Amino acid sequence: MTPRTPESLLEQGRRAYGEGLRKYARQLFRKALKDCGPDGDAGLRADIHIALGKVERDLKSDEAALSHYRSGAEIYRQTHDQIKLAHASTARGESHVLKGHDFSRAVRAQKECGL
Repeated sequence: MTPRTPESLLEQGRRAYGEGLRKYARQLFRKALKDCGPDGDAGLRADIHIALGKVERDLKSDEAALSHYRSGAEIYRQTHDQIKLAHASTARGESHVLKGHDFSRAVRAQKECGL
């Protein structure tokens, strides 16, 4: 049996997400984040937050989605991962649009990320 590391939980969650198992994916992502802990690998924590943001958005948990996108983007900013920061801020902006906010909130979300 494969050890259930945060990395393997993230990958299992991504597979579950790809198979349309959103609630199961959320469960796996939450476990990955918990197991990673606040002192775990920053890039991994950010990746998990972004994955959680995506699944929360799909499950219509808009505030949770935005919170995870914000957390992931902040970690990417702190670790100077500009490419992933750009992707995270785009996802955050899309969440604002999907939530029915006007486009200016999406633009403001990207500015808050430094883009």
